[in-house]
Amino acid sequence: MPRNLDDALGDGGMPLLAQLGLTFERYGAGWAEATWTPTELACNPLGAVHGGVYGVIHDAAMNFAASSALERGDRAATLDLSYQTIRSSSSGDRLAVRGEVVRLSTSVAYLESTVRAADAEFVSRATRFGWVGELAVLSGIYFSYDLLRDHVAGPTHVAFQHAKQIVAAERFLHLYWERDIQRAFLHIDWFIAFWNIYYGTVHFVVPVVALIWIYRKMPARYVRWRTTLVLMFALAVLSFWVYPLMPPRVMPARYGFVDTAAQYYNFGPQVRIRLDAKGRPDHEDVEQFGNLYAAMPSFHVGWSTWSVLALWPLVRRRGAKLLLVLYPLTILFCITVTANHWLLDAVGGWAVLGLGYSGARGVEWGLAAIRSRRGLSPPPSASRAATSAPVDA
Repeated sequence: MPRNLDDALGDGGMPLLAQLGLTFERYGAGWAEATWTPTELACNPLGAVHGGVYGVIHDAAMNFAASSALERGDRAATLDLSYQTIRSSSSGDRLAVRGEVVRLSTSVAYLESTVRAADAEFVSRATRFGWVGELAVLSGIYFSYDLLRDHVAGPTHVAFQHAKQIVAAERFLHLYWERDIQRAFLHIDWFIAFWNIYYGTVHFVVPVVALIWIYRKMPARYVRWRTTLVLMFALAVLSFWVYPLMPPRVMPARYGFVDTAAQYYNFGPQVRIRLDAKGRPDHEDVEQFGNLYAAMPSFHVGWSTWSVLALWPLVRRRGAKLLLVLYPLTILFCITVTANHWLLDAVGGWAVLGLGYSGARGVEWGLAAIRSRRGLSPPPSASRAATSAPVDA
């Protein structure tokens, strides 16, 4: 049951809030809602709400939400307050404010607050201790993925059999182009060196930039696409375990592929893959490259396409959108010319992306149902800000 804070409705027990135009109207266990009609006191000489006032409003909303979730006498600290203002508002505007507990531990509260206009679009959004927790959790998930990916490495003879299946499938589909594409450029040393470096750097940088950008600009979208990425990690590890696949660069010489990482300049190890008498990679290769047979799906293609879809609403100019679309195409060419993946690995990357996104939507629906049953969200009629807000795709 929510803690009884009826006496705090209205100005939240702080006369300053009433002077700024804020009125708390409803609350539940872990959430609080208010209407805010900014007064002249809240505005600068030009009539727009002063940036610092948003901080006061967010702080008040999150404080009310945290109080509603705590038992009488309990306390929880918050370690930082970060907020962004997406659009301006003026004196007399009618705004909807919502504070909510994201997670409550024994000593630390993770909170968020939103201010929305009458059309339900974000005006301002705040979090307490959000980015630190996100950074810690995502780092842990990625290193777990990296460890599990190496741990599930399959045997060489199985990976080779799967590679022959891929070659047969591509020939049937008239997609067996990898060798011809690579041969067309092997005589241009600097060109191959460029794609070696591209393969080992851009793949890691762009998703991080995308995560930071959408975290700051479109928080609701960030949650969905972050969850998508996490589910992609899990699905990829499962695929690496079930279907170990030898990449073109490790195939026997009769297939005609060149290991460009070993024979051309790159930022990573320039060592030729060596297999022992039983066809297994030697210890040095495993230390240098990890799971050599983690080729299906291609996360280079999956992550690059994920980055495009996640960032799409934030990119406005046509030229920038064109560059965004070209990015996964350059990755597709990169994995092919360097012989790191088969073309069908890219299809696997897109499939994992689709499944991850579907799973993220499912998680949202499940959490919404749980929160509704537990009374952590207001009923559908209680607040337009809670029911009419656009969902970032």
